Amino acid sequence: MEEKKPVKKEQEIVYYQEDEIDLYELWLTLRKRWKVIAFTSILFVFTTVVYIFIAKPVYTSSFFVRIPVSVEETSSIISDLSANIQDKNYKKLKYLLKLPEDNIKNIVSITPSKIKRKQGLIKVEIEVYKPSIIPDISKSLVSYLNSNRYVKRKIETEKKKLLIFIKESKNKLQEMKKTKMLIYKELREGNIKTLGFNPLELDTKILNIQKEIAELEIRLENLKGFEISVDPAIPEKPSKPKKKLILAVSAASGLFLGVFLAFFLEWIENAGRRHKNNQTQ
Repeated sequence: MEEKKPVKKEQEIVYYQEDEIDLYELWLTLRKRWKVIAFTSILFVFTTVVYIFIAKPVYTSSFFVRIPVSVEETSSIISDLSANIQDKNYKKLKYLLKLPEDNIKNIVSITPSKIKRKQGLIKVEIEVYKPSIIPDISKSLVSYLNSNRYVKRKIETEKKKLLIFIKESKNKLQEMKKTKMLIYKELREGNIKTLGFNPLELDTKILNIQKEIAELEIRLENLKGFEISVDPAIPEKPSKPKKKLILAVSAASGLFLGVFLAFFLEWIENAGRRHKNNQTQ
């Protein structure tokens, strides 16, 4: 039992020495293949720099639109535009947006997104090659949304419903006022001595109906279709390509690939050497 302890220590020393040798061999491999690593890294960085100079700068802006329908319905309508932009169907886009073809060709993407905790609004992000056309695109987009048949039909149907509700509420209000005047008159003349309810409740009901009518009229007034709530700003600097980020990723990727190639070439060389030794033996 006493002889096992020194054996364990010797094993730990051996393992430590083996790890130290492995790390040193790795360092020797990297030093031996430093040209491969350097060449791969430089190639990646050079390719990235060329891409950055060739790539067109993309400008991004966003604006907010007041919507008469749901966010999902609005996004579905805009998706037709997005599909045509991706397919570069400039003729159809020219017809839909009523814009010159030169402006259409400078559109990269149009993306709607939901605004948290805010109903009746949607955020639209525009990416273009030419920032000066952003205001025209935003106005054309709103016109395109308002020209949608489904939206028109839904707005008209909603207006009719609101007008009917307003008319019914106003009639109900008039009846409540007449009832109130009649009850107070009868009370003053002594024709009614006791009531099964508090007359002040009539005032509360009248105020509630008036409040309901005011809310319905506001809804009717706001039911005008799509409107720009916050105009888009014209950006001074492009948002893409992100030069610093791309260069950093490219340099890291080139270094990683260079190290991998160095070890791979070393493995091939060692495998070939072992194969020759086996054949000579």
